[in-house]
Amino acid sequence: MPFASFVGVNHHGQLVLFGCALLADETKESFVWLFKTWLEAMSAWPPKAIITDQNKAIKFAIMEVFPESRHRFCLWHILERVSEKLNNFCKANLTFVDKLHDCVYNSLTVDEFEMRWDQLIKDFKLGEHTWLQTLYEDRQQWVPAYLKDTFFAGMSTSQQGESVNSFFDSYLSEKTTLNEFLDQYEMTLENLYEKEAQADFETLSIIPSLKTPSPFEKQAASVYTNEIFKKIQLEVLGMSACCISNVQQEGAITVYIVKEWEDLEMLNGKDYKVMWNGSEVRISCICHLFEFKGFLCRHALVALITSGVPKVPSHYILKRWTKEMRNRHVLDDFLIEQACNGDRPKTMDQRYNDLCQRSSRFAEEGSLSEESYNIALYELQRAVQKLLIVNNSNGRLSQPREQFEKVASSPSNHCSTQESWQQMGQEVFEHMGACQPVYHTREFYQ
Repeated sequence: MPFASFVGVNHHGQLVLFGCALLADETKESFVWLFKTWLEAMSAWPPKAIITDQNKAIKFAIMEVFPESRHRFCLWHILERVSEKLNNFCKANLTFVDKLHDCVYNSLTVDEFEMRWDQLIKDFKLGEHTWLQTLYEDRQQWVPAYLKDTFFAGMSTSQQGESVNSFFDSYLSEKTTLNEFLDQYEMTLENLYEKEAQADFETLSIIPSLKTPSPFEKQAASVYTNEIFKKIQLEVLGMSACCISNVQQEGAITVYIVKEWEDLEMLNGKDYKVMWNGSEVRISCICHLFEFKGFLCRHALVALITSGVPKVPSHYILKRWTKEMRNRHVLDDFLIEQACNGDRPKTMDQRYNDLCQRSSRFAEEGSLSEESYNIALYELQRAVQKLLIVNNSNGRLSQPREQFEKVASSPSNHCSTQESWQQMGQEVFEHMGACQPVYHTREFYQ
């Protein structure tokens, strides 16, 4: 059976499993069902960006279910197919693959890619190749130059280890039975949890070693998780290969041309245009590393230090990469932001999941001391009483007798009618010491 997995990355850049499914087939209808079901499980919040294999059925299903999401194809998967689709040609033209990679990866702008691609096709006389024509038609969904303005958390999938397809390779195969699949799925989750817990521990207990006296590196070491710090450290080290070759003033914006030498053979280096607005504290680079990966590039850092700014501005430090990502306030801020944007849950299950997430902050604060616990318990009792009154007045709990008998039961209490259910709840809320089980109204809708 076709296996579909939803994978992202956590604050350490590690792969995270959001969910998966076994499909009957790979038709558009199956993928539409898959995406709608997953969307419901995610409280109706669609992904801002999604990466898939190059597949027409998936492409059209995403257009229907996730019309606002930025969809890209797995770059590694596409480049792997080059040798398959042009096998004999690649063997006869050994430089083609290298030039293709150079065209795809090293084109800073859309215009540069278009020029390089056109020249590549002409040089190797591949204008009539059907698969390459199809690839070019879909270029906006796989060529980095077209996608650098969208945040993909660094998931470029340019290497096999980053490929979503390879995520389960060490756990599953075509011979895996359904029972084995469930066991392996749990084992996969356990391994992921262990890796994340280990990375959390190392971030909090191990101070990363600095390689330069740069204030940017010191700031990054104190803010980011260790794995993300290593990526930023490479950018700091890369500053030594950069210099400002030209400076222009365009109103409030200072334009820096940063030249970077990648190796000794590139005598002229490569130019990167960086725009700095000092009054608004805004900076952008033509390479769009921040937009794509979520941290500033070496070219922007060179421009900042030249402008007399020794620290990365706070709005260029994404919470999702920092040590504070584990802080209980981050999730709370995220939920508030979603509510302000109008992304409110619409179904009962979505409301239930949303309230569970929000209540975790309430529980954490309430458990810090006996005083806060008493306050939380008192306010919780008052809130539940109000909810019971509202729900009863709206007829929310008018359910068949047999459903109450099935759900509302425990060794110490048995509620077979709506009246006895309400009576039990009222007794619990009036007496703080009576810690009786209280069943959530969601259970009546199972």
